[in-house]
Amino acid sequence: MTKNKEIALLQKNQKALKKEIIEIKKKLPTYIIGAILFTFVGLFFLENNFYDFFGNGVDIILYGVILSATICLILVYVTYLKINKKKKESKAIGTKVYNIMKLADDSKNG
Repeated sequence: MTKNKEIALLQKNQKALKKEIIEIKKKLPTYIIGAILFTFVGLFFLENNFYDFFGNGVDIILYGVILSATICLILVYVTYLKINKKKKESKAIGTKVYNIMKLADDSKNG
């Protein structure tokens, strides 16, 4: 494979990774809202079971908020790890492209 084709392929992969990062960032608020709604809808439909378990309405709301916050934090953390992994891959590809281009320049000059 020629160096130009290899560089083009690597740059295409790098752009794809950057698009994936942007898509993940755009979807995060939707996932957070969905997790919050899922928690409260679950509490709404299982209210009698939770009322028997927790005792009163204030405790149900308190535990619902704690559960939602925990789910959201876990979701944000997992997304953060995915984004960092993709950023590292993108940076590694950028370094490869730079080294290939640098070698191409050295061979032309030398």
